[in-house]
Amino acid sequence: MEQMISTIRANRIILSHVTGIVETVLVTPVLEALRESFPGAAIEVVASIASAPVLARSRVSPRVWTVGHWREGELLDPRHLWRTVRTIRELQGEPADLLIELLRDGPRPQMGPQMGAWLRACLPPSAWHLTPSGLHRERARPWERWLRRLWPAIADGRKKGELSVPLHRTQEWLRSLEPLGVRPVVSAPRLRTDPATDREVAQRYERVAASRGSSPHGLLIGLGGSGGAVGMDWTKERVVSLARRLAHHFDARILLLDDPVRPGFRREVEPELRRAIPGRSIRIPARLSFDETLSSLARLSLLVAPLGPIAHLAAAVGTPVVAITRDATPGPLDLLSPHTLHVRPSHGEFLADEERVYDGVCQLLHISRAELLSSR
Repeated sequence: MEQMISTIRANRIILSHVTGIVETVLVTPVLEALRESFPGAAIEVVASIASAPVLARSRVSPRVWTVGHWREGELLDPRHLWRTVRTIRELQGEPADLLIELLRDGPRPQMGPQMGAWLRACLPPSAWHLTPSGLHRERARPWERWLRRLWPAIADGRKKGELSVPLHRTQEWLRSLEPLGVRPVVSAPRLRTDPATDREVAQRYERVAASRGSSPHGLLIGLGGSGGAVGMDWTKERVVSLARRLAHHFDARILLLDDPVRPGFRREVEPELRRAIPGRSIRIPARLSFDETLSSLARLSLLVAPLGPIAHLAAAVGTPVVAITRDATPGPLDLLSPHTLHVRPSHGEFLADEERVYDGVCQLLHISRAELLSSR
């Protein structure tokens, strides 16, 4: 393998990673590791249309090729379909030195059935190809192709009967880069906000605070929505009840934020929230751009949201996050950033109750409930 590593001189690296926002956030440490090991190479990423803004705000800022994603229904939109066709034509114009595919084939949650096989046929030819099964040359000799087909079967046979703990998705992908001699640079995703958007968002919140005669520098707690399975249980009643307690106990202002892909949470909850905590909820435009959402998350003192896109984006810009999840044990899509807390259901629960979510908020704010009660 060391001999194979020494022969790779990559000037153009293409990472094929067509998936949703969560797994695009989690792949950003891979981009930083590639940039460290191949400083002179042009790094390009084939991504879904919805997740392309995430890559633009990563520390590497690679060139992004956008194609439609089956799961998000992007290919059903004629505009996205034409955009996909145009991208494929341009992408195949020049061969790559190294093609990396981190997603496995098959009907997995992040890919539609046979999505990987369809996408691979659209990618340009490459000298080297890294897949979950290993690193190999595209123009391999017959015995190398035979060994490549045989080795996965041997590896699968060794794993039968073994009890293995699933790796976190980011750790799995960083480990898959080992045949390239690439070593991790960071262990958690990091995203940058746009400075111009930061100024616009700051001015917006200052105007809102001035209109109410309050300070723009007080505690600002965000409540995020999610379009995933957990988001279905993050009901309006639970959100309003938690917001009332946060505004009353912490004198906090409350900001509702939508899932970037599936908006609608804020429109449903906001009217009742204004009635429950008059003057404490922040009104913002009906639709925020991706950069506006990211800048708003960076301004928060804390975010409470189901484990999903909005929680991962907030953690990646350094905001403390209380993430509500159905998983009783750590899973492959958990948050990796510091100052995050997963509130998991206890035995017999379907979803964590409000009390433990509130306790998680107190813990991250470094305020105990006993201190709060004694100070009143």
